[in-house]
Amino acid sequence: MTEAIFSLEQSSMAKPRVFTFPNTQAGVYHVVSRVVDRKFRFGEVEMDVFRRMMAACAAFHQVELLTFCLMGNHFHLLVRVPERPEGFDLPLEEVLGLWQCAVGEAWNKGMQRQFEIWRQAGGEAGVEDWRRKMLARMFSLSEFMKALKQRFTQWYNRRNDRTGTLWEGRYRSVIVQNEANALRTMATYIDLNPVRAGLCE
Repeated sequence: MTEAIFSLEQSSMAKPRVFTFPNTQAGVYHVVSRVVDRKFRFGEVEMDVFRRMMAACAAFHQVELLTFCLMGNHFHLLVRVPERPEGFDLPLEEVLGLWQCAVGEAWNKGMQRQFEIWRQAGGEAGVEDWRRKMLARMFSLSEFMKALKQRFTQWYNRRNDRTGTLWEGRYRSVIVQNEANALRTMATYIDLNPVRAGLCE
């Protein structure tokens, strides 16, 4: 396993992110993030909502979920970030469809109102600028994790009448070699988390 995995963060101090290749975040990563104070906040409802948000955010950011494990106070993801295809582009309607799934109907309605304001003011350029900014967020591990953790925190805080951060700092990530044995090894490690915790056989 040590040959297949390279640790990116060795301490809790914030360091610049390191990715598999320069000028791109493409690659396969094992990602871990813990709840602040490591309190057990994830029950069945929370896990179900997190799974749905995770799938929607992954679809928007063009990130492939290879496997994952949700525990009571943290989660593990194994994700593949593809290389952004040269000339990659999506029409506004498709970007909006993916974005609505990722952020929810309320946020989407707010964005549609903003579009109307721009258009009434003759500012179609504002809509196009938004579309381009959304495209720039795709194929990015950092943007995917930021969106997922922020979106879930907003939902969780509203549901539990709380404020403030839900997560224990930045997510931790490890580069995994994109070959079968390394992927199987890491996927098995992730899938066996509940066994090691004594939650199942």
